[in-house]
Amino acid sequence: MPQAKKESKNKEPEKVYGNSFGITSLVLGILSLVFMRIIPPLGILLGFFGIIFGAVQQKRTPTGIATAGLITSIIGLIISIITTVLMVVAFFIVKDLVINSLADLKEVFGGLPINELKDLQELKDLLSQMPTNISH
Repeated sequence: MPQAKKESKNKEPEKVYGNSFGITSLVLGILSLVFMRIIPPLGILLGFFGIIFGAVQQKRTPTGIATAGLITSIIGLIISIITTVLMVVAFFIVKDLVINSLADLKEVFGGLPINELKDLQELKDLLSQMPTNISH
């Protein structure tokens, strides 16, 4: 006589999770790689959320897609951070160069009576009187 399986009433059935978080992680990782050059702050955000989704999937049910999502998200996040930092540094360098150039232009053209000019011929005459080799 076959013995009937005794089921414990306290034992909960195992939850079966799909691979949706792994797929989401992979998609976000790929998007972070795309946006790391176009809009790096968006690449940072997408990479961060891709890592979260991949980690949750790996904790629930480890899959290859979740691993790939984690890898692409981490790479996208790191490169997006580096690109963002470089863009901010470049912005401040260019800003300083532009401000210095404008100060030089103000120094060069500051004494010209441009508001008092009547026509373009007077401006040409005035500019022709300026020295051609201006150095610091």
